[in-house]
Amino acid sequence: MLLETYENYHVHFSHNLIEDRYSIYVREELGVIVAKTSQPPVVLAINESNMTAAFWDFLKTMIEENTSEATKNVDSIKALRNYLNEIKNS
Repeated sequence: MLLETYENYHVHFSHNLIEDRYSIYVREELGVIVAKTSQPPVVLAINESNMTAAFWDFLKTMIEENTSEATKNVDSIKALRNYLNEIKNS
């Protein structure tokens, strides 16, 4: 719903899984949440501007920048719906 409603909301999938024991959430010029999902779980919230910019740049290198944001949102919505259908059918 968020992808369909807000043009500035984006979800990007990385096809080259490098590390699966943590998640990173970044909002440019606001802050970063880093969550380690392995035991023991740890969550870090960072709002220092240089660290936020560094994580933002890191995540931008992890995604393809070749297509438009609108195309990426359509692809993300399709991927998420397929994933949800797989969960429902299993």
